[in-house]
Amino acid sequence: MRDAGEVNNLELAHNRIFSVVLGFYATNEVRYLDLSYNEIVGQVSGITALKDSLERLELHHNAMIIIPDVLRQLHKLKTLSLAHNRLLNFAEVYSNLPPSVRHLSLEFNMFIVSLTAPGRKPTGHLEPYDLESLSLGPVRIFKLKSYLPAVQSQKYKLTELKIYKSKFSILDSFHALKVLESLEHLQCINCTLDQELQDDIS
Repeated sequence: MRDAGEVNNLELAHNRIFSVVLGFYATNEVRYLDLSYNEIVGQVSGITALKDSLERLELHHNAMIIIPDVLRQLHKLKTLSLAHNRLLNFAEVYSNLPPSVRHLSLEFNMFIVSLTAPGRKPTGHLEPYDLESLSLGPVRIFKLKSYLPAVQSQKYKLTELKIYKSKFSILDSFHALKVLESLEHLQCINCTLDQELQDDIS
């Protein structure tokens, strides 16, 4: 077996892990950490032991209601999956992400507050136009402008957008996609378009 200091991928999925408090890995070289399909609620401070190496973190299929601000310390993190949790506040999640994140999966959570919620603007952290891929939904009425506000001086880099089980309102419609000149792939999976919107894009 190789020395622990040389481990690059650490897969701990499908266990009964409730928290990650201690930096139990005797290495600072881990670039990929899979903690999916566990029972993590939110205590993951031990992950900061990997702040100088971790590039991809899988936390999908857990029981997280919030994400802790310690994730901001993962300054090399590029890919983060928080899908299939119990996250409620999109703005709070966004504010606690490191600015290095480019690929973000948030589908199948329980969001009730959007990115633009009053007083929760993620100043100084990840900005929406830095993302390259984003997955969202289900949302009862999906308004793209709530998640990707129009930017004046800086264009979005987003090339891939996936939306699951959501209803599109005519108040938003696909006209909002005009701000996404970089978009190459758009997937709307099991979504509903209201009749007005269907007429609008047909």
